[in-house]
Parts: sequence; structure tokens; C-alpha cells
Amino acid sequence: MKIRGYKSQNHIFAIKKLFAEIIPADCKYILKNNSITITLIKKENKSWSQIHFKEDKVKKYLFSLQLTLKKMKKIPEKVLWE
Repeated sequence: MKIRGYKSQNHIFAIKKLFAEIIPADCKYILKNNSITITLIKKENKSWSQIHFKEDKVKKYLFSLQLTLKKMKKIPEKVLWE
């Protein structure tokens, strides 16, 4: 989100990947005397534990482990157990 000319400054608010989807057309911002309030409207009415998406480290580890095991299957058995 870009806000231009607020108190003679330009502001950019960005989050690389949100926790879940939003409806951009329904989102809004309010400029107050000493602050900017941004309201995001969620696509699904579910609770968010945080605003940004955070990859599940366990899933990432298991995927990495799975890839490693697949690579190991290609190595001849003699090499693995020597």
C-alpha cells in the first residue's frame, strides 16, 4: 500500500506474504492526525495467528528429509553400508 503526501511524506506498507487471502477492493486506510490505520478484509472469516505467512518449519524439514531419502535410494546399497 502506498500513501503519498501524508504530512509531506510518502509511505509504503508492504508484507511479502499475508497469512491468508484478503479482498483488496474492500480494504481501506484512515489518515489520522498522528497515525495511519489500515484495515484489511479477510477473504475467509477465520482467525489468523499472525498477519504474515510463516512457513511451518516441521513441514519444511520433513520435505527436505524426504528429498534426501529419495536421493539416497539412487545410490547403490554397497556404498550406503560400507
